[in-house]
Amino acid sequence: MSGGGAVASLPPGIPASFPPHCTGFAGVSLKIPPASIDAKYRYLSEHLADRQFLLDDFSIADAYLVTTLGWAQPAGIDLSAWPVLGAYASRLRERPTVARAIGEELKLAGRG
Repeated sequence: MSGGGAVASLPPGIPASFPPHCTGFAGVSLKIPPASIDAKYRYLSEHLADRQFLLDDFSIADAYLVTTLGWAQPAGIDLSAWPVLGAYASRLRERPTVARAIGEELKLAGRG
């Protein structure tokens, strides 16, 4: 699957649920009801329960999902309700390329 197709494999509304560039900001408001986030996170948790990545290998979809999962805490979403997603995000943040991208994002936002 191509990179664009990989991003399309995310449940509808996950990236659009959060305001853009909200990593590290307290009090971010969700654009959709929390119940909708719960349904999407449950779907992703079930999909990732026995997988390392969204697809067969690391893809742009994983990079995008780990980004949106990083927006969860500032938006008041506690990922402990979805331990599979929390473990997935932690594991991906340890990848050198992901860690570097997050570090660059934080520097650009003046928080790194």
